[in-house]
Amino acid sequence: MFDASIASHQAKLQTLQAHDESDRKALDLKATTLSALSRLHLSAGRSDLAMVNAASALAQFEELLSVDPGNLEILGKTSFARLQLIETALVLKQLKLAQRELDAVDTALKRLLAADASKPDWAIKIRGRAQATQLQLALAIASNPGLPQQALAEFLAQHPPAAQDSSPQALDSNSRWTLAVAALRLGDAQQAAVSSRGEAQYQASLQYLAPLTETMPDPRVKSLRAHALLRLGRIQEARALAENLEASSYRHPEWQADLVRRLGAAQQGIVEAK
Repeated sequence: MFDASIASHQAKLQTLQAHDESDRKALDLKATTLSALSRLHLSAGRSDLAMVNAASALAQFEELLSVDPGNLEILGKTSFARLQLIETALVLKQLKLAQRELDAVDTALKRLLAADASKPDWAIKIRGRAQATQLQLALAIASNPGLPQQALAEFLAQHPPAAQDSSPQALDSNSRWTLAVAALRLGDAQQAAVSSRGEAQYQASLQYLAPLTETMPDPRVKSLRAHALLRLGRIQEARALAENLEASSYRHPEWQADLVRRLGAAQQGIVEAK
């Protein structure tokens, strides 16, 4: 599944290489294609190739932005590319790089939201991914997650699942994915605290994903749903999704590997309880 998509994107890159370096539209398409390649490689479990492509995509967008620094659309695309690099860096345990790039995303996000705080690409997708990743990073380096946890809770409170379902402006799949990941991250942080539990956030994650489960066979949706189900103790449902993913080529080094590990631990707990 991923190899065919990767080959198609690589062929597109070859075509774009023939364009003049001053062709900004071609540079934009090249950077977008490189970022997509990074996501595909990460989903296929090839973290090093994902990082190479993420870095190249970011460099291309930064080149475009240097020519037109006031272009907020390019700034937004640059932020998406930077988030892809950050998420890959976290998989590779490159925590200092991830933090440095997150600081750059935060600076860009302030500009974007000041221009249009209602634009979903910026207000949900970039902000949500950045804040969820900041909390993930805080937990990874064992620092106090208080501030990023509070910021993520406030972000999710602005976009409750029920409100998204009844809104006349339906969220696209990437917005729902972003909110579902954010809820899962917040639930994990709450679960790690002695005085709190994360069940409500795991339920919210499932609610955000609900409209996607029937219409999208996307493995990342299946994997995230399995994670939320497993955390809620719905082990058999999570296992069925995990087995479906194992039969595919989806090998994301965080989502899929962690799902297998958690399922193994849950099964061991069941065996020991007997």
